[in-house]
Amino acid sequence: MNKPLVSVFISYYNDAKFLRKSIESVLAQNFCDFQLILLNHASTDNSREIAHSFNDKRIIHIDKRHNAGAGCGLLLRDMLAHATGRYIKFFCADDVMRPNCIGTLVDFMERNADCAMVCSRMDFIDHLGRSINYKNVACGGGDLTARDIMRQLMRGETSIYYPTVMVRRSALEHAYIDDSAITTLDIGMWCDLLSRGGRMHYLDDKLVSYRIHDANVSRMFDGRMDPRLFFERIPYSAIINNITDIETVRDLCSDVPYVAKLGPRDKKYIPFIFAVHNMKGDDISAAISGYIYLHGLMNMPRMRDALIRRFGFSVREFRDLYVNSHAFNKYLQNAAKYIGAGTLLKLILRRILHFIAPKNWRWNLFRQTMNKS
Repeated sequence: MNKPLVSVFISYYNDAKFLRKSIESVLAQNFCDFQLILLNHASTDNSREIAHSFNDKRIIHIDKRHNAGAGCGLLLRDMLAHATGRYIKFFCADDVMRPNCIGTLVDFMERNADCAMVCSRMDFIDHLGRSINYKNVACGGGDLTARDIMRQLMRGETSIYYPTVMVRRSALEHAYIDDSAITTLDIGMWCDLLSRGGRMHYLDDKLVSYRIHDANVSRMFDGRMDPRLFFERIPYSAIINNITDIETVRDLCSDVPYVAKLGPRDKKYIPFIFAVHNMKGDDISAAISGYIYLHGLMNMPRMRDALIRRFGFSVREFRDLYVNSHAFNKYLQNAAKYIGAGTLLKLILRRILHFIAPKNWRWNLFRQTMNKS
């Protein structure tokens, strides 16, 4: 028996309101050579009964006993273990595919063997399936290189929309998948694929209807940063270190004075350049990521000496970066109205110490003091 060309992924948790429509839209595709992997991560409503009510040989069911968290990388790994397709099609339990969605994406991938991933535009529907004008979807067109879209991904933003994406399995198998990440899981994969030189393409077709409802937008309008996004962005910001093209680094990090000194043999210094860039920017999570990396370098004598010789960068320059951090000062100003500045500072320091504190009594004593305060 031939293996299906495409593996479609849908994970669901308490999605009884919309799951049937989502599954029906996949099974109604004009292109039929696919398997549909439905992963239930411990739903407590009747979502599982709805999923299992479909009598279609193309469906594979995975039922988890424990809810690992919507969208986390562990679920993706579970689905990949059952996937046999050459292409992986991501989808969501509350969205709807146009009948030509899979076929259009497959057709492009088959004609462009050097393309790692393809995505499309989408429109928006409400909880009743009615078309709505939610916002303009700013998708690019034509071939996009890592340099074209990496600036956006470096800010933790993207115009690559998860339910429209199809990825070549051979590329996805080498991509970074964060097992615990939720809000940055997909952009982490896209960022890693592109940072390694992967090629992607936008299609102008609207192939998916993205459903807007209370459960998927409520956290966007409370005026505060989602704490999941805050902390997940710290390890996420290091993904760009995989970029090895010097010209791309110069373009993305033009604000870093040391970037002009990079030569063809200086690829080992690229993570240093990105760390400085992160500390000079506006994003507090990226700044913390940069601080953690540079702090480690400053405690490695050989690397510290190499940075002094090559760029004139040492402890003094490192201190200047974090003392004058625009991201830190901006975050303090914005967050002080929600919690006291002292409490905020303690939380930030505690998180940083978790990453950098060496195992000696002075740091441990300081951490104990912070935890008791």
